[in-house]
Amino acid sequence: MRRAAAILLAGTLALTGCSDEPAEVTDGDVARIEGSLARGSELAWELTQAETRVAAMCMQDLGFTVHDRNLLHGMMIPNRFEGFASPYARIPTVEQAERFGFGHWVNATDTDAAQAMREDLDYLDFAGAELGWNDPAEHEEYVEWKDLGEEYQREWLIAFLGPERLAYQEALSHGQWDFDDLGFLPTHETVSRFYGGTGEALPEEIEPVEDPTAAEFAMALDFAECAEDAGLRDGAEEMWGRMYVEQLIDREAEVYVWEQEIEGYLANAQDHLAGD
Repeated sequence: MRRAAAILLAGTLALTGCSDEPAEVTDGDVARIEGSLARGSELAWELTQAETRVAAMCMQDLGFTVHDRNLLHGMMIPNRFEGFASPYARIPTVEQAERFGFGHWVNATDTDAAQAMREDLDYLDFAGAELGWNDPAEHEEYVEWKDLGEEYQREWLIAFLGPERLAYQEALSHGQWDFDDLGFLPTHETVSRFYGGTGEALPEEIEPVEDPTAAEFAMALDFAECAEDAGLRDGAEEMWGRMYVEQLIDREAEVYVWEQEIEGYLANAQDHLAGD
């Protein structure tokens, strides 16, 4: 979700404790505001991509090499708003966990099972929200960036971010199993460590595992069973959406104005890219 939408939602919840009584909302109110936020977020992501293309073109025209396009837009992916999903909405069901794990193994290994799963329609539906934002071109650029070595990367980051901001970012940490600022747990970072990856969000070292795929499936199943036993799937998503809309309903006009502003910005960016 683009920062404006994130601020609107976060600020709304921050005011929840100051409200006397929540506004009465209908299912139609929830659907309407959710749809407006989702459309605005989709347009905002398209705008982010357009801005990144403009920035990359300008840098390349000046003789610079674009190492990591994500840094050109502040690493703001894939925080798309696609609905009032609660923080545990991405925890797989027991059935999904038994079949897919967290889905990390599908691209982290090159077994026959992994290759077959990459074309499995059920898996693609399960992982579609994340897979839809992958750009193979960015992967190639990132590989080139990693190949330049840690010393060069460090110097580049200091020059790009400034030493104070880089030190601040590196100091931020929520611990291994604390919720982050967006309400998610670092399952992806943890599982990537099983396969030899790194997770900057995790200060703790992850103990090596003998069978990374088995460890991933076991962890995914633990999460899924815990969510099921705790009743997190018993109407919780509907309650989560209604809670937001109860606080947003009086600011619906702001949501609409934001959506229209983003649409205008995107049109300008597209005109620029088209040379108009």
